[in-house]
Amino acid sequence: MDGDIEVGKLLRSGTEIHFEIHQEFRHWWITQRSKVNAFFQKLMDEDAILTTRTLHTEPLSLKLIPRLGFTETWRDDNFVYFVLERLPFERKSNEA
Repeated sequence: MDGDIEVGKLLRSGTEIHFEIHQEFRHWWITQRSKVNAFFQKLMDEDAILTTRTLHTEPLSLKLIPRLGFTETWRDDNFVYFVLERLPFERKSNEA
C-alpha cells in the first residue's frame, strides 16, 4: 500500500497513548515492521517512553499490545497497564 491511507486512530495524553487499527488493516499493519517502528519513533521523539492501558475484558487488546513491544507493568481492578521503552521491532544489540 502506498500513499496516505488512514489505518487507524491515535489518542494521546502525555506519555499515554490509545490507538485503534481499523479492522481491515489489522493484519497488514502489524506485519509492516518498519512502518510500525516509524510510527512509534515519532511518538518517542517527544517522550522517551509510552504508556497505555486496556480493560481486563479486552482479549484482543491484551494480545496485541505486547506484540507491539509493550511490557505489562501492573494491574488494578479494571485495567492492565503497559509501557514501551524502545522501538518494538528494534534489533537487539550483540554488545555485552
